[in-house]
Amino acid sequence: MLETMLFVLIALAFAFMALVIGLRDPVFALIDTILWFVCALGTLEYEIPYSFFNVTTNVVEHGTRVIESLYPVTYFFMMMGVVMAISFTMLVLQTLYEKD
Repeated sequence: MLETMLFVLIALAFAFMALVIGLRDPVFALIDTILWFVCALGTLEYEIPYSFFNVTTNVVEHGTRVIESLYPVTYFFMMMGVVMAISFTMLVLQTLYEKD
């Protein structure tokens, strides 16, 4: 379930990035910045459920394995968030400059 939500967030982030490139709107850049940082936070710690059979007690035991971080993916998402934050800043400054 969480994996599907993460994939949907990544797809939304790419869609908003295309809107920022096409429409040059700071609102879409701000939303996209937030989406990229949420994607980065979603990959910092990942839990994988598992079950195993304990031979000594004849019981199936359940647990979770925690992967501390998915470093390359997390750094990519953070980098995209920073790029979109810079883009947001530039679009806001450009909008303010054009009003003067």
